[in-house]
Parts: sequence; structure tokens; C-alpha cells
Amino acid sequence: MNTSKNKLVLVAVVAALAILSAAAWQLSRSGYAGQRQRQELSAALSQQFAAQRNGELAAVELAAITPFAWEKLFLFRPYSTSQQIQAVAGVDAASIQTDIAENDGIVLFVFITEGEVVQYMDFPRQPDLAALANTSGYSPAQAVFVLDEKGNPALKAP
Repeated sequence: MNTSKNKLVLVAVVAALAILSAAAWQLSRSGYAGQRQRQELSAALSQQFAAQRNGELAAVELAAITPFAWEKLFLFRPYSTSQQIQAVAGVDAASIQTDIAENDGIVLFVFITEGEVVQYMDFPRQPDLAALANTSGYSPAQAVFVLDEKGNPALKAP
């Protein structure tokens, strides 16, 4: 009888480990997909700004290059804390893995839909979008950037 109980416990433990392994794999895969999407978005945005600098593009329309839907974009300056991000964007900043609090070389983009973070991205400060950080954020229609003659970003006038 002890032998069959031991076998049952062993089967239960193996099944639990299999379920946990599958869940961990799925979580790591989704984290990888999010990271890859951030890298692709950062590269696309850099290419758009380069095209604008070269006169090939009139404005950078962020909504046109984001492969996901979003309602509001918040930009955060270097040295922004998770408490500031939470207060301004109204979201739990724990899901945002960023070095913005310690890094003056990046601007943090946080994309929100229905009060939830749908994506975020650390973006190099070339061009320096930190000056466009505000507490009200930008809708997809408002997140249209142009570079002035000195290469400084601004919002495209409506």
C-alpha cells in the first residue's frame, strides 16, 4: 500500500513540475516577444527620425509604426522614478523594466490602453524627446513628431 501511495505522490509531483515548467516557458516566451517588439519599435522609430532628417519624411507618426493599439503615450525624462511613472500614467510601474531612474541617455515611452500598460520602450535621446515629456500624455493623433532645423523634436502642429 505504501508503494502505491508513493507512486501516486511521485506522479502528482511530476505533473505539478510539468505544469510549472510549461507556465514558466510561456512567461519567458511572452517576455521575449515583448522585448523583441520593443527592439523592433525602437529601430523603426530611429529609422523614421533618420528619414525625416534626410528630408525623406515630413513627420514621424508614432501610431503608424506601432504594431499594437494604444490610447495614450506618456514620455518620461531621465531619472524619472517608478513612483513618478505610476503617478503620471496611472498604472502599476512594476511591470515596466527600465533603467530610466539611473540613466540620462534614454527617454521612456509608456503606451497605455484602458488603464493598462500595453508596451513600453527605452529610447535613446537622439533626438532628445525628453523635452516633450508631460503629465497629460499624447493620443495617437497627437503623437506626431517633427524635427526642426537644428534636429530638435517638436509636436507637429495640427
